[in-house]
Amino acid sequence: MFFSGEFPQPGNRQVFGGNSAVAGIGWSIWRKPMGANFAFFQVQGAGGGGMPGVVGAVSTAAGGGGGGSGALANFIIPLASLPDELFMSIGRGGKGGVASTAAIATYISVAPYNGTPPANNLIMQCLGGSSGAAASGATAGTAGAAGVKSAATTCPLIGLAVAGMPFAAAGDANMAGHIGGAGGTTGNAAALAYPTNGSTACGGLGGGGIGAAGAVGGLGGAYTAVTGFLISSTAASGGTAGSNIRGGDGSNGFSGWGKLAYSLGGQGGGGQSTNATPAVAGGGNAGNGIAGSGGGGGGGGFTASTASLGGDGGDGQIIVTCW
Repeated sequence: MFFSGEFPQPGNRQVFGGNSAVAGIGWSIWRKPMGANFAFFQVQGAGGGGMPGVVGAVSTAAGGGGGGSGALANFIIPLASLPDELFMSIGRGGKGGVASTAAIATYISVAPYNGTPPANNLIMQCLGGSSGAAASGATAGTAGAAGVKSAATTCPLIGLAVAGMPFAAAGDANMAGHIGGAGGTTGNAAALAYPTNGSTACGGLGGGGIGAAGAVGGLGGAYTAVTGFLISSTAASGGTAGSNIRGGDGSNGFSGWGKLAYSLGGQGGGGQSTNATPAVAGGGNAGNGIAGSGGGGGGGGFTASTASLGGDGGDGQIIVTCW
């Protein structure tokens, strides 16, 4: 038999979204609710941005790489161990087309700080994913790296946690992010498997490349189908055979919440067909990521066309549920 108050009640769940375009500059305040005993923290690093595809001649305009997703951590802390206020700095996702090293990290600190906070103030940090790489000629853009999971030395106050075992060898609840998808060279972008390490924010997908004269543009990347999986995603469409249209745009990432709590990354843009040299067509633009997932890579475009756009990575977030 369960009694009132044993589980999280309505009103005791708070969601904090991206507030910091530079590490540790923006801070939101979380205040301990009255009457609660424990808090469950879900901390998500931001996703890396995707990169555009190349504009070039037949078989020399590859697709851009998708961004990696941010690291994730889940843990429970007794509220008696915490001060009345905590400070949350939630990183913004990487911008599409900007080759930054990584998206901005997400922090939980016992004090605000103007810049990257000192480790001894931190309960948790979750690093952001890296941006994808730009394509170059027929060389496809490589995938953005996953956000690296934290070590206890970077956030020593995680020792206050009583459940989640954030740094245990078994049952680890402190996870790296998910690598992005590579672009296509002269055809479809590579497929990307869903994460299998416990992370639920996915990397962005790569853009399709263009092939020989008269070829249909390559498809943007898609997640590998899993039999019986409750969510699915489709590839972005490349140029259609016999036409001079631009590649199809990749869709924005979306959440499988209600079925599975995955945050899918931005889909890759399709490569343009190569039947003629249109003035304004080009590779498809990539979709943006959500909630820590990576942005997609843009599709390759035929000579004299308009360059595609890479997708933005999703902002990090912190969800705190008290009971």
